[in-house]
Amino acid sequence: MRIKKLVTVIGMTAVLLIVSKAETIPGCGCSTEGFSPTTGESCAGNTPGLGPIPSQLKIGDATVIQAQAWERVSQIEMFGRASSAIHSSENIISHVRVQYVPTSGVVDVEEIFSNIRAQQLLLSVLYPSDTIELEVRLTDIEGGLLFYDLAEGGINPPRNGVSKNTLDVVFKMYSEILIPFSGAERFEIVERDENKNPILYYPSEDSDIENGSIRFPVYFAKKGGEIKITLCDGTEVSYALNGGSSIIPTSVRMGIRNVSALGTRTFRNSNLASLEVSPEEFDNNINPLSQFEVSTLPWNFMIAWINNPRTGQREYASAVSYWLQGEPEQRVEADGQTHYARAYIQYTGLYWVKFEFPSGWPGTKNQFSRPATNGGGGGGSSIPVPVIEEK
Repeated sequence: MRIKKLVTVIGMTAVLLIVSKAETIPGCGCSTEGFSPTTGESCAGNTPGLGPIPSQLKIGDATVIQAQAWERVSQIEMFGRASSAIHSSENIISHVRVQYVPTSGVVDVEEIFSNIRAQQLLLSVLYPSDTIELEVRLTDIEGGLLFYDLAEGGINPPRNGVSKNTLDVVFKMYSEILIPFSGAERFEIVERDENKNPILYYPSEDSDIENGSIRFPVYFAKKGGEIKITLCDGTEVSYALNGGSSIIPTSVRMGIRNVSALGTRTFRNSNLASLEVSPEEFDNNINPLSQFEVSTLPWNFMIAWINNPRTGQREYASAVSYWLQGEPEQRVEADGQTHYARAYIQYTGLYWVKFEFPSGWPGTKNQFSRPATNGGGGGGSSIPVPVIEEK
């Protein structure tokens, strides 16, 4: 089993959920292509199984979960190491694996400790000044890590050719736990604050789905938020991080009240197109485009103005251009007194209308930002032009 990360956490969240195996071929998950990283078998014949969807995940109190973790211990593994260790004889014992079967039928923590104290490892080292390491793991029946410790110390002076050493083992709970979940393909955890606002997203990686189980980070136990699990058939189910209860989604129908576009106006059922440039359009250098439905012939009127928020003065459009889609523009001057542009139009239809202002606003400016000049985008590089300051 690949250990993704080791974090010293004394409390741990575990989830005990009895469901059917999620897959015919272990390690293939939802895939029917490639090969299983667990068994090396082809995934071509894999038929992912979808068991019953549980109504609750047991994500609860850390103390209770710690007890559940102890109840899952079925193997004890010990590894002895030293940088100058050498396999000098067949008597070397650097690795011990012991199956743990509770004597009374229920897990006895002190019995586990006694089994560990009864073990001895034997190393052969080149240098007595070396440091020895003892790694001890407690795992479940499938090899999932539950508790661990890594102790180290110096080597005592040998007596009769043998150095006797004892190290203290203090178990820590592993920061992640495998939760059986039939047919899980991926998951995402969202931590939320007291107002239900997301504060942390945790999407799963490929290694977080293992043999029909999901690898759950203990950090999220009892936090606000949810875990959303996607099954092989695309179905999504969610559970609260605090308590693990299933979250029943609420159907939300979305309708549209008003529709508009910044920088665009529409005019219908009138022979007058009249608009005021909004403060937002003015600040963003957007000269509004209008679509004018002409249904009354021949005379139609158009007028536009700007209330300059900086000067407090009003500026009227001095000319108007209009055109049918696909046709050339026609231009007409606005009356200097009334400020209306009077257009003689011969054909009904939808006309585009563009206003011109005597100040020339917005000039060469528009609402768009200058493209990046790092050579990316636009199909080619952009060479920065040096700025010449006026003196």
